[in-house]
Amino acid sequence: MIVETLRGESPLIVVLPHTGQDVPPPIHARLNSTGRALADHDRDLDRLVLPMAPKGASILRASFHRYVSDCDGPSTHEKSPPAPQMCGVIPLGDAYGAAIWDRPPNVPEAASWKSLFHTPFHAALNAQVARVRAQNGFAVLLTITALRPPRDPAGPDFSLATFLSQSRQLKLSTDLQVLLEKHDLFRAQVSGSSTAGWITRAQGAPGRMVLAFHLRVRETMYRNGGTAAEGYDSELAVQAAERLGAVMETLNTLSG
Repeated sequence: MIVETLRGESPLIVVLPHTGQDVPPPIHARLNSTGRALADHDRDLDRLVLPMAPKGASILRASFHRYVSDCDGPSTHEKSPPAPQMCGVIPLGDAYGAAIWDRPPNVPEAASWKSLFHTPFHAALNAQVARVRAQNGFAVLLTITALRPPRDPAGPDFSLATFLSQSRQLKLSTDLQVLLEKHDLFRAQVSGSSTAGWITRAQGAPGRMVLAFHLRVRETMYRNGGTAAEGYDSELAVQAAERLGAVMETLNTLSG
């Protein structure tokens, strides 16, 4: 299964592009020791997000690892500069720039992998956006990814980005920032459109009644260490989960 989908009836679609861990054996065999650690998926983020998803929301989750295809990476058909360390939508390095392949994909192979993973994921996402918009008159897309340590150790706990600077999206962004920073527990930042991932940039279109946001969550708010062995900490995660739940509920109950 390429995409795990839960169909809801509300305007909200929650997207988890980087929690998948599946790697087909022929691709896995081409990774080097760094790549085979598969460290760059959003570890345990689904455990934080999914229990807090509001009733009626739709959920899309990529089941494949981002080394197979980064479905929040820019399509080669888009008019955007190629990302560093990428062959099409296939990462050539990990989050810190280290090589991950013994035999990296060439351009034709990257295009083939894209057709098998990236393209079906976005077809499923497009179908859900169209369905939700037809049913509600509009759709709200919330892509959630993780920030891993030691990246930006002084940065915010939550970083929220939207693509098009429409007044409604800016007002929503401000309201969501207040929710995220409630009780001064967390640091939140509403950032410019250039920091939004490709899903948000590709889908955001207020003129077509699609509002899109990208929320990045600091991993240290729900995991008790930087290694896979240390893992998810349910006690540590409680307050962050409550903030996420409040953000998702706000977007879930928007009216047209």
